[in-house]
Amino acid sequence: MAEEKDLYPFGSAPLNKRRELLVVPLERKLVYEEVVFPKTGFARIVKRGQYFRIVDVMGKQVADLVLFNAHNTKEKHNNGISMSRQMRPEEVKPGVPYSRKSILTTRDIIFSTGERPMATIVADTPVPGGTHTLVGHMCNRAIYEMYGFSDHDGCWEILSGVLAPFGISPEELPDAFNVFMNVEYEAVSGERHIKEPVSRPGDYFEIRLEMDCIVAFSNCPEDALTPCNGWRCTPLKVEIYEAIEGK
Repeated sequence: MAEEKDLYPFGSAPLNKRRELLVVPLERKLVYEEVVFPKTGFARIVKRGQYFRIVDVMGKQVADLVLFNAHNTKEKHNNGISMSRQMRPEEVKPGVPYSRKSILTTRDIIFSTGERPMATIVADTPVPGGTHTLVGHMCNRAIYEMYGFSDHDGCWEILSGVLAPFGISPEELPDAFNVFMNVEYEAVSGERHIKEPVSRPGDYFEIRLEMDCIVAFSNCPEDALTPCNGWRCTPLKVEIYEAIEGK
């Protein structure tokens, strides 16, 4: 039997307390795990109903995450749609103003370009929760070359490499859901400033897949221009869980 589980073991809390309760199986089995080394990437098909977790092993390491429908890679995650679709049925009625969210955390949904749920965020342990970046393109070799780094791949190149076996071309990459990336926005200047992540050793971000997806991420290689990864790139760990039948 599925029971409610404490989703905030390190003290983080949902930003929208009106979210419905999530029911996560207390008894799950680990079906896959892998350490993703610095400046490398990961891609794998994760089935509907499975739980995909990114663990920040040493702290302050960003993952540029992308999702594709495993059966139709033209459908992929979309940050803009995700930020605009977090209202619940009780909020959609005359007199209740429409609003968008720029921060997504536990209980929020990652939507696709087809306006369909791809994944639900079920755990987000850094404090504060929701410290991820949804605006802006991923780092790439062209940016590094502008600053004099002639042999420095970015997340764009890393993701292109790990997704090539799935027939996905670099031009098809969406802007990533930047897990653990900490960016501050200044309204007056209109500038966004990259800060060190708040994630600690062992913190994790976990989603439940709502459709079969190709799940991929780059272990961000940015150690030259900003404190995006605390000026050093460190390992991340992947864990995939599924419920134990009958439990």
